[in-house]
Amino acid sequence: TVTFDTALHHTCTDTAAHTVTITNDFLQFPNLVTPNGDGLSDTWRVVNLLEYGNYPVNELWIFNQWGVEIYHVRDISQESHFWDPDATASPDGTYYYRFTARGPYGLVKRNGVIEVLRSHN
Repeated sequence: TVTFDTALHHTCTDTAAHTVTITNDFLQFPNLVTPNGDGLSDTWRVVNLLEYGNYPVNELWIFNQWGVEIYHVRDISQESHFWDPDATASPDGTYYYRFTARGPYGLVKRNGVIEVLRSHN
């Protein structure tokens, strides 16, 4: 905006706005799940996958100790898509996962171990 006063002095003002969005593209892969119904770690979930939506194209496989696939899902977009050991009737023990994802922050490939541990009274 340029304004003129009677003495021909020039005043120039300008305003700019920029929105900065802060996201966390660091995915975390827990190695323990405790499906005991207490509402804490009852399912195995990739931390930060849903919170920021940085990796919308993704795929997860879960294998038992003998390498047999027991769970597979594509394009996880809600909590219910993560692995629930109770839903697959998976007993306590060691499981393996394979996860791949693609998004604006690149490609993620991760393999690891998950221990299923229920509290026993």
